[in-house]
Amino acid sequence: MRPGWRLAIRNLLARPKRSALLVSAVALSALLIAAVSTAMASIQGSLSDRILAQIGDSDIIVQGRGSGLTIDASWAERAASWEGVEAAVASYEHALPLRASVELWRPVDKADPEGPHRERSVQTLVNAIGTGIDPAGEVQIRPLDVLEGRLPTGPGEIVIDELLGERLAGRQGAAGALGGAIQQREVLIGAGERDLGTADVSATEAATRNERVSVGIGTQIEYLSGFLMRKETPLEIVGIVASPPLGGRPLAFMERRALAALAGDAGQISAVDIVLKPGVDPAAFAEARRAELSEAERLDVLIQTTAKVTSGFEKNMSSGRIGMVFASALAFLAASFIIMTGLTVDVAERQRDLAVLRCVGGKRSQLAVSQLAVGLMIGGIGAVIGTPLGIAACGMLFWIFDDVLQSGLKIETWPIVLAAVGAVISGVFGAAWPAWKASRTSPLRAMASQSRPTGSRAIVAATIAGAVGLVIQLLVVGVPDTGPTIFWGYVSLGLPAMFIGYFVLGVPTVLLIVKLLGPLIGAALGLPRRLLPRTVEQTPFRFGFTAGAMMGGLALMVSIWAHGGSVLRDFLGGFEFPDAFVSGAALTPEAQEKLDSLDFVTGTCAITLVPVENTTFGVEGLTTYKSTFIAFEPEPFFELAELTWVQGSRETALPRLLEGGAVIVAREFLIAKGLGVGDTFTCKYLETEHEFEIVGVVTSPGLDVVSQFFNIGEEYTQQAIHAVFGSRDDMKGRFGVDTINLIQAELADDVDDEYAVETIRRELFPYGILDAGSGRAIQQELMTVFGGALGAFSVVAVCAMVVACFGVANLIVAGIDARRFEFGVLRAVGGPSGVLLRLVIGEAIVIAIAAIALGTAMGFQGAWAGRRMYRFLIGIDLQLLIPFEGLAIGWSAVAVITLLAALPAGLAVMRTGPRELLATR
Repeated sequence: MRPGWRLAIRNLLARPKRSALLVSAVALSALLIAAVSTAMASIQGSLSDRILAQIGDSDIIVQGRGSGLTIDASWAERAASWEGVEAAVASYEHALPLRASVELWRPVDKADPEGPHRERSVQTLVNAIGTGIDPAGEVQIRPLDVLEGRLPTGPGEIVIDELLGERLAGRQGAAGALGGAIQQREVLIGAGERDLGTADVSATEAATRNERVSVGIGTQIEYLSGFLMRKETPLEIVGIVASPPLGGRPLAFMERRALAALAGDAGQISAVDIVLKPGVDPAAFAEARRAELSEAERLDVLIQTTAKVTSGFEKNMSSGRIGMVFASALAFLAASFIIMTGLTVDVAERQRDLAVLRCVGGKRSQLAVSQLAVGLMIGGIGAVIGTPLGIAACGMLFWIFDDVLQSGLKIETWPIVLAAVGAVISGVFGAAWPAWKASRTSPLRAMASQSRPTGSRAIVAATIAGAVGLVIQLLVVGVPDTGPTIFWGYVSLGLPAMFIGYFVLGVPTVLLIVKLLGPLIGAALGLPRRLLPRTVEQTPFRFGFTAGAMMGGLALMVSIWAHGGSVLRDFLGGFEFPDAFVSGAALTPEAQEKLDSLDFVTGTCAITLVPVENTTFGVEGLTTYKSTFIAFEPEPFFELAELTWVQGSRETALPRLLEGGAVIVAREFLIAKGLGVGDTFTCKYLETEHEFEIVGVVTSPGLDVVSQFFNIGEEYTQQAIHAVFGSRDDMKGRFGVDTINLIQAELADDVDDEYAVETIRRELFPYGILDAGSGRAIQQELMTVFGGALGAFSVVAVCAMVVACFGVANLIVAGIDARRFEFGVLRAVGGPSGVLLRLVIGEAIVIAIAAIALGTAMGFQGAWAGRRMYRFLIGIDLQLLIPFEGLAIGWSAVAVITLLAALPAGLAVMRTGPRELLATR
């Protein structure tokens, strides 16, 4: 074994506690990165699975030019005849109004839901998204995860997903928006009709029994059609499939021709999925087939590659991985600083040992290699311990919260490599400076003195270097006025410079704090007046770097809460949703007429939403976002929508919208790209570019958010942000789309939201609505979800603090080891044992205060940078808030974690006798 490695192993084994603390810091960093990146990979994998379920494993899609439009079934045979086609599979989609009869326990007195319950026969009504499939071909194109039973093969057979089964059984289900089963026709089952045992049960027992009610294989349900849904067609459930990952709307599957016949649409299909033979280029194939279409066919049929549909999603998912790499780099940079601090302390303590090695022939390179080997071993052991534990922790979370995290754990290679390689690199990087210090050891100077005070030049140099890092970040983010320039400058230079700058500023910060507050802290702890200040002033770099490592988690929490609070207030809180919405795949004018006829509805407006391509938002080459083109009838829309005009006015915009070729854009377009009244908005829909004149800029009423909220789990391929508003005439004339996706409604002032939504869902069920909800409920739900996300990110920040606490513990242990003889002298001359514990606590308090100051400042500076990127990349203008709640939580966490990290070492030295302490020399 080479001498450098032998020295490294001896060094690690000589200080097992401190070595374990350094390994623990790296292992926890690897654990955190492995857990977060595995969770990200699992969710991304589930989104990809969802896209596979929607788009299928095909190369080409032939479909109608618009949502809900069908094409003639002959296109399936035509596509199969094209040269280069290996398989062509047709499908058909239609809303399925379904009814099931189940036996549920309900309150005897409905006015008292907590009172006694009795069993009743209840009919549940659910509108599901029905897909007609060719079972043999579907396995090749879109493999369904069949949990029980089999796929449908003929008329009268249906397969449902788990969510639809939950709703048909009378439960809301674990996913979905604001929809659910409509329950009606409750018929009491009397005790005399059969042996029920106890006729009445408690509310708790009733809920337990209702959870056991199931609608599964063999159950007969009914498809409702005709006038007022009076026609009933029996269907038998023959299979259960898994629900889409991350939720969605209830799904059902039937044999294609059987579903089309039920819907009165025989001879029609929704799409043809085409698999090409090996070697056939999909893009060239699609272009050639489009060229063969007649003028009439081009108006009705769209032929495109599936890569065109999924490219934006895949690009944005890749950008998420890049962000994870940067986050991991910062986490491991913090770990490397902890290692650097610990090994630097070790080198300082072993100056005489290193000098002896140099005197007996040890080479500079051998001393340097020994330190690098120590770092490599610390990083390697940390990776081996932390990476699998991180994956296991992620798996446990997915198991515990399986009702929310339905995507399931997916283990991929890149999270493992990211965590393991990052841990090893952090160990080597952290050992680089100590290696250089060890190689520069002078035998004569090291033998002459055990310690030397830190010079003022080093303190000034650290202060200047830290300030330069902060200024670099401010210039990189504050000077450019284009989003991509700010983004790339920030992630490549500004963020690392800011992080390192605050880390180095830990040195002057601890000196300033101990100068200003050291006597007060010492007096409060009953220490001699100059004991605590002298202790910190002797080793300012050790204390400063430890505070710098501790600040990272707090900075993350402050930035998250400052930024997140602004999003809640300025973005989500800024939406002015109409009172209520009705959502469906393809609603009819009759549905709008029925909604208008309800006595508590004072006005309605039909809306069509289509995602269109534009280059306004995102980073070119990294992210691709579409925008939602929202089409409406201008006059009723302006009557119902509460728009705040930033540019233009209703009086000037209305005539131009009625004339055609004009749009209103959301304020985000003005903020990000300066697009305002008089400018041209260019977008692409289905391979064709369209230009519109901008006649107004408004604060968005959130209709695009409402649509995505109702369609959660189904809109991953669109990746659409922000809205453009135009007329339905333009939508039909230019895009060829005339379906209704959303109807907004204004409610009377005296009607209860819950009553109104329940009535709307019941009365419009025959018209194929999939969901209904109130604007206030949607806004509150969005804020609740976003608030939960803030809490989850805060947990990550606290975990980062826990990682840093091992650096604090290492510093305290190293400081005690270096001063054991001095502590022994202090005890020998009559000093009480408690003074040692109080000194350790005082040091921890200084570190905590410095970490709080540094972390808070860095958090706000990071939030400011985030605000700039939000503004120029996606057009959201946020005003920074002081997150008092987040500050209180973060400051408390730093203080508690730092003190807890210091207590074990403090208690240990307090219990050590004077003789044992003096025996150090």
